[in-house]
Amino acid sequence: MEYSITKKEWASIVYGLRLKLGMSQTKISTQIGISRRSISRFEKQQRFLNQNSQNLLLQFIEKNNIEINELKKLGTNVIIEAEKRERSIPLRLERTKELAELVGIILGDGEIRPDGSIRISFDPKKDKYFLHRRIILLCQKIIGARISFESEKRICFWSMPFLKYLKNDCNLYAGDKYEKNWEIPQWCFEKEEYICSVLRCLFDTDGCIRYDKKIVIMLGRFSKRGIRLVNSINQAFNSLNLNPKIKQCKDGRYAILFLSKEQILLFFKYIGSSNEKHYIRFLLWRIEKYHARIEKEGLRALKNVFKIKTKIAMKKT
Repeated sequence: MEYSITKKEWASIVYGLRLKLGMSQTKISTQIGISRRSISRFEKQQRFLNQNSQNLLLQFIEKNNIEINELKKLGTNVIIEAEKRERSIPLRLERTKELAELVGIILGDGEIRPDGSIRISFDPKKDKYFLHRRIILLCQKIIGARISFESEKRICFWSMPFLKYLKNDCNLYAGDKYEKNWEIPQWCFEKEEYICSVLRCLFDTDGCIRYDKKIVIMLGRFSKRGIRLVNSINQAFNSLNLNPKIKQCKDGRYAILFLSKEQILLFFKYIGSSNEKHYIRFLLWRIEKYHARIEKEGLRALKNVFKIKTKIAMKKT
């Protein structure tokens, strides 16, 4: 028998089945032949069942002579009650440097979905250390979120209260960041340490250091629809007496650049970086104008180069 079932209906069916049979996620996953983690994701609507999982689940339901509609009804009631509880939980976050960092990460490589999910992308070759050392720790510390890996390039966590916080206190609405006119939240301008934290994580997630005859810092490329975000970033730098160049590229996108040696040194003095790929390239340039190319050399090789050249430089002093 064929069924046309939505992601939310699958969640209701799985919830309803567990409630009907009085089984835990672990026990029912063993009975059906689907991993416990997948069962959890189905219930949270974090993923859609592939065809094999659908077949296994439907076969188990038919084998136990249970009506699909009965399971949907049971599970829907569970979901409704869970959503009510989650919406009723007020999220009050103290304004801190760490919270400003997380906001900067979301502004840089984040995505907010209406279902309460927050997705953060990363480069698996260059950003794994930063991901585990900073991004995941911040999410867990501030929100208490359970992190899932949607792919090798993206993590995800769910929190409707945090989504409401981002909307109400940060003016960051779910959906396309440019259509929703994202910009640095006003509360981040209250203290210099907040602004520095936001800018640092914007740089760590979406920025880069490159060499074009001389070193250049670029704070990402932003859609031409994102002029409000670009302007707020420029305002933030100006408040620290830093003056980036705003350049509109041929494709219409905006690049935020630091070109002079003086401005780059001030950038690292006030903003800095928590991402090792950035500070290793910067320090190698400072030690002996070494043009580190992560794409060709690899981050591990550059770390070894950095150790060697640091020892040589220390012997000379």
